[in-house]
Amino acid sequence: MVYSDCKSVVNQVRAYLDSGHRLQNNPAPELWEFIYDTLDLFPEGFAVFEWMPSHLGDPKRSAKREKYLRKKFASVQHIHGNVHADALAD
Repeated sequence: MVYSDCKSVVNQVRAYLDSGHRLQNNPAPELWEFIYDTLDLFPEGFAVFEWMPSHLGDPKRSAKREKYLRKKFASVQHIHGNVHADALAD
């Protein structure tokens, strides 16, 4: 299971997994070819991509964080992982 806070990435990967169609006009085509080729190495149903909201570790977003935790849409571990990924991206 791969969690991403980028809806466009999750949507594009899901579309590829559903159809096998590789989008030709997208940003970073070399990266997308690598992603498509890598996904092709795995059996159908192995790779699952889920969207998760970003920046839920920010105290200003505590109400949204509690909402997602209450709905079990995200776990504390997902939030901590997203905060760490954001720190690495800076």
